[in-house]
Amino acid sequence: MKNETVVDIKTLEQMYQINLANRFIGEPVQPVVLAGAPGSGKTQILKNVLPEWIANAYGCSPDDVEVLVLPLTGRDAAEVLGFGIPTEINDEFYTQFSKSPFVLALLRAKERGAKYIVILIDELMQADVNVVNVVSHMLDADTSTIGGEPLGENVIVCATGNRVVDRAASKPLPAQIIDRVILATMNNTTQDCWVPWAYANNINPIVITCAQAYEGRTVGESRGLFADKVPKGSENYCTKRSLTRVSKQLDSFFYLNGDDAPLNDGMKAIITGNIGMDAGNVLIDWIRDAVNATSIADIQADPEHAMIPESLEWQSISAGNAFRSAIDGETAGRAITYAMRLTAKDVRIDICSRIISKAGKNKWDFNSNAAQKFMVEYPELHALFVKHLEA
Repeated sequence: MKNETVVDIKTLEQMYQINLANRFIGEPVQPVVLAGAPGSGKTQILKNVLPEWIANAYGCSPDDVEVLVLPLTGRDAAEVLGFGIPTEINDEFYTQFSKSPFVLALLRAKERGAKYIVILIDELMQADVNVVNVVSHMLDADTSTIGGEPLGENVIVCATGNRVVDRAASKPLPAQIIDRVILATMNNTTQDCWVPWAYANNINPIVITCAQAYEGRTVGESRGLFADKVPKGSENYCTKRSLTRVSKQLDSFFYLNGDDAPLNDGMKAIITGNIGMDAGNVLIDWIRDAVNATSIADIQADPEHAMIPESLEWQSISAGNAFRSAIDGETAGRAITYAMRLTAKDVRIDICSRIISKAGKNKWDFNSNAAQKFMVEYPELHALFVKHLEA
């Protein structure tokens, strides 16, 4: 769409680096409204990644940042603000508001001593006009209030929503909100944020590597596996959310039929019924050819001699299988032993760093000659491992 400010995760991070620095010069952090198609990862980024950016900006831990999500769809103004209660004080009448569950959650977060609080207003453009009017005061950095009460200097407000063009029952934002916020549209085709999240949340490596391999390549009318826009009809299309659901269904299929089982018609229908025919057929073909990759069982059985595929694509899947095979310190050691033998340097560095990070986050005690060699060669990743252990 014309006049849209389309951003990827890197640009959004740079925006927040500048925006969060406003506090250093005595200015408030301006609310950001992140728009985009359903399932494009907007809420995930602001909920899971923004706390890390805040922690980096203000020299604290992400654990010091509490996120309160305020979904607006199907709610009325009283559920957000509280009910108005006529009150007489000194022969004059005022309206006082009861405390809504959201306001109570905000007060409890402050009582717990959260250093910073993120208020994430979700589905802003789908909300009733009266609800939008209520939250508009939170989206004004100069006032930053709810029910006339200030939110506080340590509260950072952001919002997400679908555009009218996304056919998600959205409405245009009122001009008084647009005039006060930073309005940006998330690029649905980029994977910078989704891929690390997918590895950290056990998304099937076949799915991840397919999305990576097709980034920038033509899939139907899109550039990449993820759809550029919502289709005009009622057909399904590929988003980060729908592809994640496909991964879970694949896990169930392989659980029932074995890791090497060919997809049956039912599983193929589940894939295309979630992500559409174009992206679905690409993924089905990718899974069919994945027999060329090294399996989890082979990697763990003999990491020093398990097959290293010649193709970069199958090395990527094998790397993903190595990552997934790491479930404790011992298996992580074998996984990195295998991963260090990958001939594709970028794949090797990427997957070894992910395994080390995974081991550090889970505080696994793992040791292998290959792991030691890798951490000596890339000392910054050794520091990452130690950082996780000390967290």
